[in-house]
Amino acid sequence: ARAIRQAVGAGAHVISISAGVLRKSDEVDPYLLDAVQFCVRQNVLVVAAAGNDGENHLHIPSSIPSVLAVGAMDENGSPLASSNAGSTDHAGILAPGRAVLGAAPDGGATLLSGTSFATAIVSGVAALLLSSQRNMGVAPDAAAVRESLLQSAVPCDPKSEKSLRRC
Repeated sequence: ARAIRQAVGAGAHVISISAGVLRKSDEVDPYLLDAVQFCVRQNVLVVAAAGNDGENHLHIPSSIPSVLAVGAMDENGSPLASSNAGSTDHAGILAPGRAVLGAAPDGGATLLSGTSFATAIVSGVAALLLSSQRNMGVAPDAAAVRESLLQSAVPCDPKSEKSLRRC
């Protein structure tokens, strides 16, 4: 919660979180909930990884309704089995999360998988959209960017029962 508030204070318009706590209930620490609500009031988009437990529950903070939850999908657009899935009333998005090229500790590159890498991609796209708003002379609108990402996403294949259940 403290880091979220510090990021807002430093001028962040998008906060990417690739950490969380898996809980069976939607109970959220009041300090964290207050920090996320502060983001909404300050026009800051919070994007958070859904988690990699293969559970039918989202991590907190991705389970907070104003947060854009991000799950991981494979190259065919199917959710990864390890990617957590939330309830049908929570808006989220899938992004590439298998074999994503990333930095390696030795300075090279490696292929990485999981919702953290999908979250980084969605956060980058959100930042580009907010930047485009500024470049067009429009005030950045984090809620509009979130809605645009959700509305422009390709829906899961309704013919695939396995895919639909995970979506």
